[in-house]
Amino acid sequence: MNPLILTAVLGSVLPPADDVPLMLSGESRPVVLEDGSGWVRILEQSYVFLRVTAEPSSVRLTAYDEDGRTLASGNRGALSLSAFGDYWFFIEVAGEPGTEAVVSVSDKAPLPMNPAFGQTGSVSRSEMSEAFRFVPSREGEWLFELVGGSATDLDLEVYGNGTDLWAGSYGTGGDESVLVSATASDTLIVVVSRYNKAGDGSFSLAATRRGDFPTLSGARTGTLDGNNYVARFRIDPSDRRRLLTLGSPSESGDIDLTIYDAEGVYLAGSSSYSCQEALLLPAGGGGFLAEVTAYDPGDSGRIRFDLREQGDLDAFSGERVDTTLTVSSGRTQIVGFTAPRDGMFEISALFEKTRDGDFTVFRNEGPPRISLTTERGDERLTVWLAGGDTLWVSPSYSGAVGPTDCRLVISPSKATILDGTATGELSPEAPVATFLVQSEADAVLSIKLRGSDRETDFDLFVSGPGIDRMAQGWISSADAAGDEEISFYCPDAALYSVTVYSYERRGRGSFTLSTESIGREPLAAPGGPGETWAIVVGISGYPSAANVLERASMDALDFYRFLVNSQGVPPDHIVLLVDGMATAAAFRNAVTRVLSAAGEGDLLFVFFSGHGSQDIPGSGGPEEPDSANETLCLYDEDIDDDWLSGRLSGREASVVLLVDACHSGGLVNDFGEGSNVLVLTAAREDLSVSERILTPILLDGSAGEADADGNGRITAGELAAYVDSRLRLVCPVCDATIDPRTALCPDCGSVLKGENRVPRPEQGVFIDPDTVLWTTGG
Repeated sequence: MNPLILTAVLGSVLPPADDVPLMLSGESRPVVLEDGSGWVRILEQSYVFLRVTAEPSSVRLTAYDEDGRTLASGNRGALSLSAFGDYWFFIEVAGEPGTEAVVSVSDKAPLPMNPAFGQTGSVSRSEMSEAFRFVPSREGEWLFELVGGSATDLDLEVYGNGTDLWAGSYGTGGDESVLVSATASDTLIVVVSRYNKAGDGSFSLAATRRGDFPTLSGARTGTLDGNNYVARFRIDPSDRRRLLTLGSPSESGDIDLTIYDAEGVYLAGSSSYSCQEALLLPAGGGGFLAEVTAYDPGDSGRIRFDLREQGDLDAFSGERVDTTLTVSSGRTQIVGFTAPRDGMFEISALFEKTRDGDFTVFRNEGPPRISLTTERGDERLTVWLAGGDTLWVSPSYSGAVGPTDCRLVISPSKATILDGTATGELSPEAPVATFLVQSEADAVLSIKLRGSDRETDFDLFVSGPGIDRMAQGWISSADAAGDEEISFYCPDAALYSVTVYSYERRGRGSFTLSTESIGREPLAAPGGPGETWAIVVGISGYPSAANVLERASMDALDFYRFLVNSQGVPPDHIVLLVDGMATAAAFRNAVTRVLSAAGEGDLLFVFFSGHGSQDIPGSGGPEEPDSANETLCLYDEDIDDDWLSGRLSGREASVVLLVDACHSGGLVNDFGEGSNVLVLTAAREDLSVSERILTPILLDGSAGEADADGNGRITAGELAAYVDSRLRLVCPVCDATIDPRTALCPDCGSVLKGENRVPRPEQGVFIDPDTVLWTTGG
């Protein structure tokens, strides 16, 4: 949406944020107008409208955003602000020097809007906007028309069911209109905003029902852009399962698909950071409501979509399915298969002339469980099915392709059991190899793939009871394109299928596949000073497919192996948590138990690789420059840096916190002198990064490269200096290693300035820098 500013003069001088008292809605605060002015800072975490008042009312109030742009200004001690676009507001209170004014902040409820009579009003210079609450009298398409009564540039926005922006109109005058599809149970917020200083801001606003709610029958096409963010369609009920597909011929962008029941209750969503989404609709019910959202309208600012429904889905049974389907970019087919028994079944889709087709697999209603998208045109993998289970396979094209045949075969797998390590060859003639792996009970199973050629892209898929996991990493400074690893916890002994496949059409090379079972051992009792303890966490397989990472669990296993094999740390001194094991409760429990065991003179390593995030502004304390806490994203919920610092600071054992995650640099703010903690991170507080940034550097340094004086011992100070120096040499765009003297990345060609400048993550040495962490035998 457009910024709501009243002046073209940018960069007004604001006082330092830390020097300005903070206010929340519902609070009042006295402000002394030293030298004729005083300041407060407002934080609003919700999507609401605010009223700011001051007594005496003779003082002048001016609101600014964080960049110093004027938002609203008035001489009568009252402002109206919109928190739909900002968290922070700086409020300047001006009046007679020495005056004490009391500033109050409160929520301002939107005014009710009656469609039968319309609405009139004005947005003065002391107001950012005026808001109205609209409940449709009938389901249908509703047209909102704004007519300005003066020279004021007014904008119009409509938000659906709280905070989702559905449509906006941002012309240069005061006349705007938007059309939205709304049900009788929707509550819309209609916002009229002021954009310039001219005129009195008067307006009239009307809502008119212009047609029926759109219904999806077969297919619908449309365009989403900077004015229309959402398209909604009714889907009639059916006693059969149906496939709903969403595609786009646009060359860039990201559209998402969400399904609600007939009453508007959320059922499922598909959001894969692409222009291709699909959902399997359940049979029965009272119908559905489909919502297409432009997450990113792409480089052109406009993204086209094609939403299609396919019904009458039947499932084959028996040992084998062999059928030919007609598939095109505008036509997606789906085939069901019911397993006659427990076992492994190979799915093969051969597209005519090996055109670049893909397939998705649904295990139940909702989004697909598996998406295979190689470049080959002959897609194959092996999945586990329990007897009586039904899966649905949908071959498709992502690009513009006319009708072609696709032969789809589902049959029992002929793979043999892998014992230890296997080697093999992949080629255009034989691009897939399949194995079976037997797991132990109550153990972490690691399956590691290593390709012989650095640039040949081999990938890995594992399927078994409760798991379908794919690893499709690409070449990086640390890994070859064919280096993959999948690890997960096995509560029971079970058989798993492992598919090794070439991503590229002409991929050719050899590979090595190995397995490792790491049993869980009870934590040892303390044995005296000088012991090393560790909590090692890596999460690649998050519950949502949109959040799955490729190599985070690989990081954890690499660090675990370094501890055990290189440093001789006993496994019963390590708590290893990967993927579904790494719940927030399990992590908290591990921290509590290991801290109880680690005593004076011991070392405790806490390693995390996975997603990192930031809470909303205001969640953090005075230690956070941006007022937001950083979090570690565990498997089921987040744990913030306040909890970490509260548990790890000031312990008898020296603590080393290693975090390979986005925003991890912000953790440094929560520790300080006397905390006895070394904090090494992968990313600046305000930045996201790619996977596997810190871990390879950390392991290189720990293996000996950080030993600056060559004495065979690596200290906390040496390791921190080494990590800091190496992270300065990583391109923020493609992760390539760069020369510190260059201004251009030799791999991706990015100019390393501005947004692409090489970041320097925060590191914190709050431990004796001479503390010995590792021995290298040098």
